[in-house]
Amino acid sequence: MKMESARSLGKNKIGFAGGFYYNRFPIPVDSLTSDYDRRNQSQVYFDFDFRLGVLKNLDIGIKYKFPFSSGIDTKYQFIGTKQSRIALAIGASVIRSFGDGISVYKNDTDNQDFKLPKNIITIPLLFSYYNNPFHSFFVPQYSIILDKSRSDAEKHQFIGGTFGWAIRNNHVEFKAGISYFESLNTTFHNKRHLFGMSLGYSYFFD
Repeated sequence: MKMESARSLGKNKIGFAGGFYYNRFPIPVDSLTSDYDRRNQSQVYFDFDFRLGVLKNLDIGIKYKFPFSSGIDTKYQFIGTKQSRIALAIGASVIRSFGDGISVYKNDTDNQDFKLPKNIITIPLLFSYYNNPFHSFFVPQYSIILDKSRSDAEKHQFIGGTFGWAIRNNHVEFKAGISYFESLNTTFHNKRHLFGMSLGYSYFFD
């Protein structure tokens, strides 16, 4: 999930953000047969994001997702200004989990241990509509999991998006979003959906 507005920071500007995320997703019981448990796994995590405006419309950032991953991302705003009501941007991020990944489910009967993926590449498109002090954002995105330790990793692709609202007062912004993602992996059968909710804040050093 990406809970972010489309406006870039501006050259030499700095921003800091944090978020709380809640996800529900299907649990694989056997990765070889692609059979899935009837239950959903819940996952809660936090992230922290430091961003720098390297050009007028280009931001680069580093991200840490507690407790299991970190990465880098970038965003380029190609429609709108810092004052316009509508802004559109495109981004890219690479997130890598530490070690062998975090085990989120253990099936003792089949001796299957499902771990979170090691590498995720995400391409988001960011759209925002501003009506100060409020603004809404919509972030459709495509993600692909790269993990050679899992036999079905090349099939793990997701498409979906996050829709949310934010309010900003001077340097501080608070935001909330809801997300839905669909797996493009055909072996997920009818358990292909992922849902999420998120709360976050940002601080801008203008």
